Amino acid sequence: HSAGAPLASGESPFWRTRVTLTNTGTTAADQREVTLEYLETNGSGVIRQSSATLTPKAVAHFEDVLEQKVGILPGENTYGTIRIQATQNSDASWGGVDVQTETYTVDPAQGVGDYKTGMEGYAYFHGYSSFQSNLGTMTFDGAESSSAYRTNLILSEVGGDYCDVVVAAYLPGSFVPVATVTKRIPQYGYFSDELFRNILGLNLSELTDVRVVVRQVGGNGVFLAFASKIDLVSGDPANIFLRPAAAGTGR
Repeated sequence: HSAGAPLASGESPFWRTRVTLTNTGTTAADQREVTLEYLETNGSGVIRQSSATLTPKAVAHFEDVLEQKVGILPGENTYGTIRIQATQNSDASWGGVDVQTETYTVDPAQGVGDYKTGMEGYAYFHGYSSFQSNLGTMTFDGAESSSAYRTNLILSEVGGDYCDVVVAAYLPGSFVPVATVTKRIPQYGYFSDELFRNILGLNLSELTDVRVVVRQVGGNGVFLAFASKIDLVSGDPANIFLRPAAAGTGR
């Protein structure tokens, strides 16, 4: 929920987040209570909370979830993490609630169409998190720092404790990282920065198809990790989850 770099049209955007909650249950017993918690990163750290009731097969859509459900004022600049909890089944699953999100901005020059990037909500018990990966290791192929794209790395702690992680980058075909750095993610912390120069300290150009590995080395927290490849012309981001590393890969 913030302003950003100018679009290709030269106009200044204002980014918002859509959220759609769908109850996939079909019987009366499948009613779900959903809690949304906004963990603001750039503010006081106060957790803002809201809730929604979903009857079976119901869909709740919020065009601007921070304004409609959390109480952020129109035009207010803020960013952070939304944690969504649904009534859980005995297997600790989502409890039949599907979550879809989309960060977007309407092009002010045209007044129609929008730039956007979508992401599905995952329960960290079953989704793409260090909780169910091989030794807490997440990986992503395709990071880039070139005349066309830059790559941001985003890390978020969701388990309620801190994480110490090592971030490493591997050039294509290499088994030795070109750079590594250790980061601490505090409890429910959120971290986002440009990967190559700001995080890894690399001053190299035209890096493409780079493998990024994030490995937990300390703490009892659980982290989610994803990369945001940003088009340098349009400013349009594409968010991609880091996936759990396969067992036996070693990196």
